Amino acid sequence: MDIAMNVKALSLKEDPLADKVRVSMQVIKKALDTYGRDGLALSFNGGKDCTVLLHLFSAVLRDRDNNEPNVHINGATNSIKKDKSEADHRIRCLYVSNHEVFPEVDAFVAECTDKYNLDLVAIHMPMKEALEEYMKIRKDVGAFLIGTRRGDPHGKYLDHFTPSDHGWPKLMRVSPILDWTYEDIWQFIRAVGIPYCGLYDKGYTSLGNISTTTPNPALLKNGEYVPAYHLKDEELERHGRK
Repeated sequence: MDIAMNVKALSLKEDPLADKVRVSMQVIKKALDTYGRDGLALSFNGGKDCTVLLHLFSAVLRDRDNNEPNVHINGATNSIKKDKSEADHRIRCLYVSNHEVFPEVDAFVAECTDKYNLDLVAIHMPMKEALEEYMKIRKDVGAFLIGTRRGDPHGKYLDHFTPSDHGWPKLMRVSPILDWTYEDIWQFIRAVGIPYCGLYDKGYTSLGNISTTTPNPALLKNGEYVPAYHLKDEELERHGRK
């Protein structure tokens, strides 16, 4: 199944979700135009939101690769497209981890890294220190794609492009799915056929650390937890997290 093609097909539809997909893809395109491929990285932790963002980013990159122009030299046509296997066509990712990450999350991140040939750097530090360390490793990165939505903590204070806060590494936070809802996320995942971390099928709706995260009580039905996409009240998305 070609997920990037499915994302592209969805973006061409006329419905509310397709409208949001198009806006998100335009934000990503603007970030690429501004910072370049080497200057843009994805903050990826295996959660549903950044998984959606990974596939939106992949679809935009595929579209750009397929639409790069040909050049004419001495009457001959030469494509300026690069080999898709080249290292500079890998998506740069930062995975901030710690000793309390669910093993299922670690396994899913590893699976995605292999499946999509991600240029992923895993750093076991608090977020601020991890960003500082990553930007020493990838010195040309000036912006991060993040999967924050309005309903997330501090999400209501962000725009699609928001500079980092004072005292943090100097970078641009790019939030393509800022105006998506919880329902949008799951509708997109299921419509496009995106693989996701298996914890979401066990009643988890928001993934934190092992010690602070349990299945969402709102999804307990007849003694069993139903998958995350059954949650109807997005105000309850973070129930199960301390």
